Amino acid sequence: MRIGLFAWLILLAALTAPTRGAESYDLVIRHGRVVDGSGNPAFFADVAVRQGRIAALGRIERAGRIEINAAGLIVAPGFIDVHTHADEVATRPLAENFVRMGVTTVVAGNCGSSTLDVARFFRGIERTNAAVNVATLIGHNSVRRKAMGGSFARPPTPAELAQMKALVGQAMKDGAAGLSTGLIYQPGVHAQTDEIVALAKVIAPYGGIYASHIRKEADGLLGALEEIVEIGAVKVVKGKVWLTETGGVVRATSPTASRYPQGAAFAGKVTACLLYTSPSPRDS
Repeated sequence: MRIGLFAWLILLAALTAPTRGAESYDLVIRHGRVVDGSGNPAFFADVAVRQGRIAALGRIERAGRIEINAAGLIVAPGFIDVHTHADEVATRPLAENFVRMGVTTVVAGNCGSSTLDVARFFRGIERTNAAVNVATLIGHNSVRRKAMGGSFARPPTPAELAQMKALVGQAMKDGAAGLSTGLIYQPGVHAQTDEIVALAKVIAPYGGIYASHIRKEADGLLGALEEIVEIGAVKVVKGKVWLTETGGVVRATSPTASRYPQGAAFAGKVTACLLYTSPSPRDS
């Protein structure tokens, strides 16, 4: 009886012992150089995935149902594209143009243009099972167009501004990440700073961000940056992001513009600035 029990225990241990042949992971990526996004130096490691989540990192002994040899390659978390116009991602749920570049999260609703029904927008993404994670901003131009009809070259009436604030507030309740403006486009080009400020106050309690395609890209660039800083600093928007592009013909001002956000950031007024320069026609 004792011998039989001992043999049974050995057999049980053999069946439950970890082995490389046991398919304990859905996916194992082996021999890659891991860049984890923390700012730390890259390191070599295997990455094991189970049920869509990273389950182990290091030297992985157990096998995966799928194994990828990433020798000579970089293994990194999916990239986040914070400035997209993927507002119709639910109709193109494979999002191959993003996935093939390693982008796994997109932010839609930029430059003042977005859905007005954020709840329905997210239901569409869930229904079609989009391949990427999606966040959206609520677009000022879309809100202004809804509240003011076709009469844009003026400030909103108190009733129209109240409707705009209500639309922004509902969007934030439904999960929008913040407010975007396109102050170089219709109808936002007619909006004054105090109008934007009023809407920025709506997103502030939600910790929303403010993203803007700014009002000027050439001679008025620095004034346009001043406006964004005023909206962010004076009106207590918790997160501030601005987006600007400058034409190559004003490249001489770009170094000044590039330094400007650094000073504002130290003053606690902005959290990020994305500044990029378009090529001059004479460079092409």
